[in-house]
Amino acid sequence: MGILWLAGVYRPAGWGPWQPLALALLSALAGAVFEEVIFRGFLFRLIAGLGGNWIALAVTSALFGLAHIRNPGATWASSLAVAIEAGLLLGAAYAASGSLWLPIGIHAGWNFAEGPVFGMEVSGHAGASSGISGQLRGPAILTGGAFGPESSIVAVAVCLVLATFYLRKMRRVDPVS
Repeated sequence: MGILWLAGVYRPAGWGPWQPLALALLSALAGAVFEEVIFRGFLFRLIAGLGGNWIALAVTSALFGLAHIRNPGATWASSLAVAIEAGLLLGAAYAASGSLWLPIGIHAGWNFAEGPVFGMEVSGHAGASSGISGQLRGPAILTGGAFGPESSIVAVAVCLVLATFYLRKMRRVDPVS
């Protein structure tokens, strides 16, 4: 969001209520746990056991992007962005650490910051309230359009940099026992 603010497309417009943030944090954590157990804890491990980490990374990233295609405001471009940024980053974080806690933390932190803290859509879903009221204005390639900042080229670039860090530390994930 800082990069989008510096680019002039995110404009903070004031403070919202901070009281609902505790519940919003629990919600972000629950969603992250659910998705990470399915995509990294089960599917990634299963596919890695059959074809290795690189195949598991490609397949689970594509499936993760496709899982978001029916969200409000979603397009094929937003699903591709989610596959590249979140699928790749979260899969690489899992493969590098060997633990679900790292991708769960990244996923929950991303969703919590993007929605409840900065007031943006999270995967196309608008939140009820946020700690900071803000607006995105500018070209969809920078703002992410109706899907939200996750679909922006900025999010893709930032996540690719982080994913590269984890990809360099990737190790073999043990198959499901």
